[in-house]
Amino acid sequence: MKQLVQKFLGKFGYSLRRTSALKTFAPFIRDFNFPEASFRMWIANADAKTWYEQEQWAKFGEFRALRKLVKKGDQVLEIGSHHGFTAMLLSKFVGPEGRVLSVEAHPQNAMIDHAQLGLNRSFSNLKFIHAACSDVPGTVKIFPSHNSNVVNENSNAANQETTDLIEVPAVTGDMLDKEHGPFDVVKIDVEGYEMEVLKGCGNLLSRAPKLALEIHMDWLGWRGQSMADIFKLIDVKRYDGEMILRHEHVNTDTVQAFDPSAIPKNGQANVFLERKRG
Repeated sequence: MKQLVQKFLGKFGYSLRRTSALKTFAPFIRDFNFPEASFRMWIANADAKTWYEQEQWAKFGEFRALRKLVKKGDQVLEIGSHHGFTAMLLSKFVGPEGRVLSVEAHPQNAMIDHAQLGLNRSFSNLKFIHAACSDVPGTVKIFPSHNSNVVNENSNAANQETTDLIEVPAVTGDMLDKEHGPFDVVKIDVEGYEMEVLKGCGNLLSRAPKLALEIHMDWLGWRGQSMADIFKLIDVKRYDGEMILRHEHVNTDTVQAFDPSAIPKNGQANVFLERKRG
């Protein structure tokens, strides 16, 4: 019988092979309970399991710094939502009088984000949009990985094989601010595409909103950009706040006072900025 099947398939250019059983991942739901934020979350793939099965989330520096920055009633624009974890936290932080608009470029992640809303019917102040944010509207191409980043002509990644890239719609932060704002807080986590996103937020930045930025210094370098470029764009002299540094010599979760001169040229920095008083 096997020979007959093989002969039949051969007519169409196919062959019969023995393959190992495919490893499958069964999505499951995890409950998160924070002092001010409880919700349920779909853990939709193996990568998400690695990210979101960690314990003691409430003690993490990023959680504590965000909680300090974001207040009840704030209007938040989150650019880069992944599977909606931080968006749901922010939704609880701002309360019913606030709003969160979260933007996600990867189509699969965007579907998972909307599934989180189906699981948590109480998130009436949270909305997800499938799009990438950039300096101009139109379309951009992203890598298909779950934590994807935008490919552009200035990136070394643009010289790599591009047959599997995903084209997605692109909007600017100013467009979203005009349609859904005005926003008091802007959170950006876009894997090295920070400059382009910020360039599309010129009008929004002119109001000096509170900022939560995850900055990838190495990826900025690959694009011919730097931390100094970002600080010039946001006019960092107007801001004060906190930061978390992770680079080749330090990989801690320590929240410290914001000091632009202390940020290294490699690694990653999370900065949480608020306009100086007085």
